[in-house]
Amino acid sequence: MRALTMDLHISRPVKMLIAGFLLILFVAGVWLPMTRKQDGLAARLVAAHREYRGAVTMSAQYRAAAFQQAESGTALQEPIFSYLERVTRDLNLEGKVDSIRPENKTGGDGEPVEAVHVAFKGITLDEFVTFLYHIEVLKREIYIQDISIKKDGQNNLITQMTLLKFD
Repeated sequence: MRALTMDLHISRPVKMLIAGFLLILFVAGVWLPMTRKQDGLAARLVAAHREYRGAVTMSAQYRAAAFQQAESGTALQEPIFSYLERVTRDLNLEGKVDSIRPENKTGGDGEPVEAVHVAFKGITLDEFVTFLYHIEVLKREIYIQDISIKKDGQNNLITQMTLLKFD
């Protein structure tokens, strides 16, 4: 305390007043901002935990819905040939189908595999993409083994592909 007063002779009550003032400065300048920051961090931690629990709940609901959808029969129950005919009919592509020809192939394990050769003439890119979406995304048991896409003179496509069904 002698160093703070620079060798001035200050009375004890003034020294106590200076010490109290320094204590108030410390509390107001350091301790209170730190406690406010801690409270803010605690509130952010609670909010993050609440969002995490929401994400976990949503993930569980998604898994349950996916399992229920898989159990409810979204799997392809009909022959691939019939499904492709129905898709072309639903998408109004009958006039653009050049041919749909089924074929039974033998897989690598000796089991029979359903295969269908599909050819389109004069199909637009948007129609073709919609068709591919219906066969590959909506029914994940179908995949394209071979595909050939050419452009005709009118900015339409001529396509040929071989589709197989997963076992």
